Amino acid sequence: MTRTRVFRRLAMMVTLVLLTLEASAPAQTPTPPQVERLKIAVQLEREQNDPILMTVVYAAQYAPVYEALVEEDPWHNFVPMLATDWSMSPDGKTWTFNLRKGVPWHFGWGEFTARDVVHTLQRHVRADSMSVQVSIMRELLENVEVVNDYQLIFRLPQPRTDLHIQLSTRWYNMMLCKAHFDAEGQ
Repeated sequence: MTRTRVFRRLAMMVTLVLLTLEASAPAQTPTPPQVERLKIAVQLEREQNDPILMTVVYAAQYAPVYEALVEEDPWHNFVPMLATDWSMSPDGKTWTFNLRKGVPWHFGWGEFTARDVVHTLQRHVRADSMSVQVSIMRELLENVEVVNDYQLIFRLPQPRTDLHIQLSTRWYNMMLCKAHFDAEGQ
């Protein structure tokens, strides 16, 4: 027998033994994970939590704190968040948003209203804003009518079929509290 044949047979026998041992080993049940807390490290561009002043947005940083009018769900449907519903006119120029009632701001800063939506639009167009959406926010701000605390109407010069998307979590358009800003500033 040649050396090559001997090595082949030996390799086959070792393989068969290993396979036999593996097949006869008792099945092990997986142990449940022992994690009690998950910490995530994210390098931030700036040390602050104002989404409008950030040029790079990390949703994990402020998603647990802020909400938008509309949320994009995991299946890419746009569903109510702070708005209960919205509608677009047939020509695409008039949008009506109805806001959720009774939503409290953290730490007693009052209730979320249409004033907070207008305030958020105003923050986007300020000189120190890092928002990439300055032009759309300026257009919205110039054409918004506050009907009451829980309804806004946008009367736009051009049709927009995506306004609910622009005011959604997809574009990180989180609503900010006007009362808090007026009292505390940035």
